[in-house]
Amino acid sequence: MKKIIYLIVTVLMLSCSADHETERILSQASELIEKGLPDSALAFMKDYEQEKADWSKKDRMHYELIKLKAENRADVVFTSDSIIKQVVDYYKSHGTANEQMLAYYLLGRVYSDMGEAPMALQAYYNAIERADTTDMNCDYAQLSKVYGQMSDIFYDQLMPEEQLQQIDNAIKYASYAKDSLSSLIYYSQKASAYEWLDMPDSIVAICERVAASLRKIGRNDYAAAAMSISIRPLLKSHDTARVRKIIALYDTETSFFDKEGNIEAGREIYYNQKGYYYLQKGQTDSAEYYFRKELSAGTDFNNQNAGSKGMADLFMLKSQYDSAAKYYQYSYAMNDSMHAEIRAEDIGRIQSMYDYSRHQEEARIESEKVNQREKIIWFGIGLLIILCFSTYIVISRQMHQRNEMEHKYMHSLSIISQAQNDILQLKMHIEENRNLIAEKEKLILEQNNIQKQWIQKNRNSKKLVDRQFKSSSIYNQFESIAIKGIIPTEEQWDEIIKMVYGLYPTFHEFMERHRHYLNEKEFKTCILIRAGFKPNMISNMLGVHPSYITNIRSEMLYRLFGHRGNSKKFDQSINKIY
Repeated sequence: MKKIIYLIVTVLMLSCSADHETERILSQASELIEKGLPDSALAFMKDYEQEKADWSKKDRMHYELIKLKAENRADVVFTSDSIIKQVVDYYKSHGTANEQMLAYYLLGRVYSDMGEAPMALQAYYNAIERADTTDMNCDYAQLSKVYGQMSDIFYDQLMPEEQLQQIDNAIKYASYAKDSLSSLIYYSQKASAYEWLDMPDSIVAICERVAASLRKIGRNDYAAAAMSISIRPLLKSHDTARVRKIIALYDTETSFFDKEGNIEAGREIYYNQKGYYYLQKGQTDSAEYYFRKELSAGTDFNNQNAGSKGMADLFMLKSQYDSAAKYYQYSYAMNDSMHAEIRAEDIGRIQSMYDYSRHQEEARIESEKVNQREKIIWFGIGLLIILCFSTYIVISRQMHQRNEMEHKYMHSLSIISQAQNDILQLKMHIEENRNLIAEKEKLILEQNNIQKQWIQKNRNSKKLVDRQFKSSSIYNQFESIAIKGIIPTEEQWDEIIKMVYGLYPTFHEFMERHRHYLNEKEFKTCILIRAGFKPNMISNMLGVHPSYITNIRSEMLYRLFGHRGNSKKFDQSINKIY
């Protein structure tokens, strides 16, 4: 009897010892992951790969959970969901709330790597549901990562409002975890959403706040990199003084450049920003140097398209229309290539939706074996599919129509530019080229009529025209002139009138019909109002008192449109004419 009791006690002691050893192994692997050494954790766990076959199911599943976590931290690209499905199936009814949340989070990461965004999104929702935020031991750091990954999905799906909502949640739980650096990183990601929403002031404000916080912790290099994101919106507002400071910090405080001053691969778009800075400063040689450097070093679509657009704008400023047309044409070709890539991506997204529907059907069959609560969850997933697919269809159609319209419009603009350049050349020998000049003028008239029809039919085309005008060099010149209180030269007046007439053909016809009702200052006021300048800027450029501009606008409302009203009513009326 004593021998039997001794044998039982010995077996129990050996079992407890084995359990403690397994716990030690998994605990040590987890510690390596949290110390930022996931590769070391994977190498350590590999030594026990064969032994785990003798472990209990609980320990085997815990091993796989920790291993998947290490692989995720080591940026391993997942290509199969077989292991994570087993892990999630186990942790549906086992483990702590934190372990269940981690399992669903890793399921989302696997689906994300496999290109199944809807499945990934649902896994993240399940992870959030499993988190117990009322528990003082809740893994808030992990929960913030869940929301961070969700924000990335919404960014990829062009849903900035939803992206901002998830970023706010990520910031909230990172702060609960006292992880100030992660909070700062999430906050900086708001800039990408505000870029989609066309909110440049918000982008600049975010960059400044993030940079200030990074400087407080001694990361001036990160701060300089963060501020570089605000270069483009600052250039749009022509704040070259601030851009100059940002460029100086970026060039000296970041570690992105080699000894020859070349930026590291993947960051060549910085040359484009620098080129437009010098273009606004009027330093065309420097601008050309950086645009050409971008075209040479940046071989991807974004850099080739941006670099060719920069070169085209440069040559337009220098009135070298042949060269400008060449680079515009190259930009159009790049856009055609981009549209083909977008269509390929669309097919991939549709396939992703199809795969998700297939998985959903399998889940519906499985849900008949589980309780009513799981059925309600799957019903919610079905609604999510419809919402995602409907949103995709609407966005896809809008983007296709807009891209097609912009391509046709820019092509028409190129034809007009080339024809005008041809006329200038032909007029040097006007007698023998009179018929050719007439043909070119007829071509310009036809293209103007085509543009007028597009503008009248499509609301987005009007936004395109306005963007095209405000990105022109003559608009930038007049904006600078207005701020400085300088009166434009006759050559500058001729150029902006030509630009406004060319972009707004109906306005051109309207002004030519009514010009005899207006004196010179009144005519120029109409041009500048249509160009989008404020009354105080117009008074500076015409050298008159602001009250004069207010009064003549009210008078012109009656003379040109036949009804009474204030000066703002005049602005509204004339800005409706495209």
